[in-house]
Amino acid sequence: MSQKLSHEAVEWFVLNESGTAQDAELAQRWKQWCAEPGNRTEYVGLLQLAQDLHELPAPAEASRLELLKDVAAEEEESGMSRTG
Repeated sequence: MSQKLSHEAVEWFVLNESGTAQDAELAQRWKQWCAEPGNRTEYVGLLQLAQDLHELPAPAEASRLELLKDVAAEEEESGMSRTG
């Protein structure tokens, strides 16, 4: 999705995905907003993006040695040492 997402589309997506019950007024606002073709297209794009994200494989976990190397590199960059 190359277009910039509107704040409204993201808010509706978060609200709808939260599972929170909508009152009649909010449901009516959703119907009106979603009736606009551009809004619907943008919302469907968000749904597709969410689907794509859920289908990504989980990253491999770092080994203990990799984590220790990262900590040592961060300490070196900040001028700290393990011995104080």
